Amino acid sequence: MPPQKIERIVSERLMLWHRSTLRPLQLPVDIEEIVEVVEQISVSYITEQDCLDDNVLGAYDFRDDRLLVRDSFDNVGRQRFTWAHEYGHFVLHRPHYLQGVFDFDDESSQGLRVYRGVIDRRDMLEVQANIFAAQILMPKSLVFELFKEERHLLSGDQMVARLATEAAVSKMAARIRLQDLKILTEI
Repeated sequence: MPPQKIERIVSERLMLWHRSTLRPLQLPVDIEEIVEVVEQISVSYITEQDCLDDNVLGAYDFRDDRLLVRDSFDNVGRQRFTWAHEYGHFVLHRPHYLQGVFDFDDESSQGLRVYRGVIDRRDMLEVQANIFAAQILMPKSLVFELFKEERHLLSGDQMVARLATEAAVSKMAARIRLQDLKILTEI
């Protein structure tokens, strides 16, 4: 699925949030409200007692239709990105699960989960969920608005820090989004 199609889907979800709340879209986007209130997705927290690998940050349980997210994070931005990433799996991949296109229940696959530094065989689905997460937490229009006056006055690091702060995401997520939008061209 191309990023442009994901962007259209994200726009539809943000419009759904706007119609539901009647509030203007602004940074930071309230991903928890979108997931729990607007979409009415059940959320459970992964604790030390759960039988999941310690590296699992989040998962979407298609069988029980619930989002799972680790209860302890060292970085709020990373936690928000995990919420958005797993919500992306719900929006983008749930129809495929319901139609039996993908076998998400295969015991050997370890399901759809966000891992620290580990790439599983469903790499394309993970990339799509990452694109979705970046686009919903840092909508293009709000990012361009944030830098419309000062873009040429700020260094790349200053833009990254500002977006990370305003959008409540990690600096890495902010850097990648700015590069994707061609606002930041340095590597």
